[in-house]
Parts: sequence; structure tokens; C-alpha cells
Amino acid sequence: MLSQELAQSIVKKMSTILGNNINIMNSRGIIIASGDETRIGDYHEGAAKAVRDKNVVEIKPKDLGSYSGAKSGINLPVCFKSQIVGVVGITGNPEEIRAYGELTRHTIVLMLEESSLREQIHLEEKSKEALIHDLISGSWGIDFETVILRGKLVGYDLNLPRAVIVLEISNLDENTPKCQVLLQRLKKDVLDCIKSAFTDRSENIIGFVGSNRIAMLKALNSKKAHDQDYVENILISTAKKCRLAVYNGTKLEVEAGIGRYYNKLIDLKKSYDDSVAALTIGRHIPRIDGIYSINHLQYEYLVGSIPVSEGGNYYKTILNHIIKPEGKSLHIDLLQTLEALFKHDLNISNAARELFVHRNTMSYRISKIKEITGLNPTDFYEASQLYLALTLFYLFDQK
Repeated sequence: MLSQELAQSIVKKMSTILGNNINIMNSRGIIIASGDETRIGDYHEGAAKAVRDKNVVEIKPKDLGSYSGAKSGINLPVCFKSQIVGVVGITGNPEEIRAYGELTRHTIVLMLEESSLREQIHLEEKSKEALIHDLISGSWGIDFETVILRGKLVGYDLNLPRAVIVLEISNLDENTPKCQVLLQRLKKDVLDCIKSAFTDRSENIIGFVGSNRIAMLKALNSKKAHDQDYVENILISTAKKCRLAVYNGTKLEVEAGIGRYYNKLIDLKKSYDDSVAALTIGRHIPRIDGIYSINHLQYEYLVGSIPVSEGGNYYKTILNHIIKPEGKSLHIDLLQTLEALFKHDLNISNAARELFVHRNTMSYRISKIKEITGLNPTDFYEASQLYLALTLFYLFDQK
């Protein structure tokens, strides 16, 4: 409980304040920290007596012969959580330093309490991280009662319905060793920003699951969890809050992938896999910005399962002279035209407004696309072929 590292830290701080040498001994009377480091490891008989008698032991110059390893001073047993964990000794004339003894002992107890609290918080956070990892990986197996108990021990009711949101910090660089301490502090700030954005945060399980990736197991209303529209709206709203809170608090950009809700605890793994897939796919689709729901990416998810060789051949055959015209750069204007048309359900006027161009310009670009590809973007069947090719291009060529 009273580690040598903590004891030495206490000695350093208190010696500076008092101007006297301070020793800290463990419950066996061994000096574990001292302003005089040559004494570390020595047996201090005065401290051992203080432990045995559970009382203060003052050692005056005339008493030195009676106490092995001791110097003049005062030795006070330190009690923490109803047991003596060690002894603090202040070197000097007992008459002069007696007034500081109780103050020093009280200060040490406060520092022990603070250290204990930090350790408790650290262990609790580690327990939460382990729980999150097991829930999203499904590695807890079929031991339902045990995992429910683990949740209770860290303050969560795992009987509540939940779905997973994955948040990825796009500009958090963890590859610079000299910044590791600052990065850890920044990551804590990110979590604090997210947690503070929700009044129901006590049941939202949140933690890092990678160097720049956070998983939120978002708690849902038990009575509404099977209402798909409710779940989708709640998850998208939550993702927006997270992005805004992190940016306002740290100026870091966050992208979010949203998974489906499944009604079994073991299926949180599926929800997590969905959210990662949504994040991976969504960031390659220009029409979507920052928040990607797997429910809105079903087409892209299916297209992404096409073998790369076949998908690559397909989009290159159709878009070859648009994406890589010989001797020229990419036809950005034609790609943007296709994107705007698909975004506005092939409505030419709305697509033109999106691009801030005249309708005649759109008509010209559409004719150009038809001339190059042999497919008419305003014909539903031919447009579907162009849309498939464009989706394959974004999924495969932009990775």
C-alpha cells in the first residue's frame, strides 16, 4: 500500500517544505525512503517500536544508544484504512520539530488517500477497457451471468439494450515518442469531452479500443429499442454530439461509424463490426461527410464484397476515359456531375444548383459523359451501371 516510489515522492515534497530530513519506514521498521538515500534499506528500531506500541516515539540525543539505526527525532505511526502502513520520522530535536509531526503525518495520509483513489480509478478504467474489449470481440463466450456481474462491478447494467458507435480521431498522431505523455492526456480529454456531452452518460460504455479509435456502447430505451427509426435517430444524434463535443474541447476532428442494434448481448460484436465497416466504407464516399451509418450504406457494403479484380475491371471499363483520360488529368467536373445527379435522384436542375452551374452546362456535361462511356446518366438502367462503377471506383481505387 505504501510503495517505495510513493514514499520517496512524499519525502521529497515534505523535506523541501520542512527543511528537515524525513524518513519513511515500512511496517517492519525498514527505511524505504529518506532524504539521506544512504539510509534506505537500514533497520530503524525507533520506527519498529512505534509500530509495536501504536504510538509516537521520540528519540532524544541521550536515547540514541537504545535505538539501532536511529537518529534524534520524532517517529509517528501512519494509519491508513484502520491499519498501520508505516512510520514517518523527522530528524531533529524533538522539542523543535514536535509541532510539525502531526501535520506531516496528516499530510502523508492525505497523499496516501489521493494515491489510493488514483489507483482505484486507474484499475476501474482498466476493468472498463477490458469489459469493452470482451463485449465487442465476443470473447466472453456464453458465460452470461459472469459478464453481467463484471458490468455491475464497474457500474453498468448490461441487461440494457445497446448499439455500437465507433469514433475515429483523424488527426491524433501517436507516433512521436516525445509526446506520449501529452497524447495520453489529450486522449483523456477526448473521453471527458464525450462523457460530458450526455446526461445519461452513466450507462454509455465508452473507451479507447486502439490508438485513435473509441467505442461507445450506446444505451437505448428498452421500450423503443426495436423501433429502427428511433434507434437510427438516437445513434446519429449521439454521433453528432460526440463530434461537436470533441472538436469544441480539443479541436480534433472525429469521424463516426454507426452499427445496427441487435437484441442479444453477444451480438454487440456484430454491432461493432457493422460500425467499423460503416467507417471504412463511408469515408470513401464523397456524398457522405463524417458520420456513416451501416443502415445507409447497405448498397456500398454489398458492392464492397465484390472481388477487387472483378470490381476493378468493371469500373475501369466504364469510367476509364473519365478517371484517367490519356495524357490529361482526372475529369473532376464529370465525376462531380455524376455525384450531384445521383445525390439528387437524377434531377438535373437540383444537381446544377448543387454545383453552382447553369442547367445548360449540366446538359453539356451529361452529353459528354454519354459520349465517353456510352451510358446515359439520366436513364435509370444506364445510370445504375454508372452508379455501380462510380461506387466501385471510390471503394477500390481510393483506398
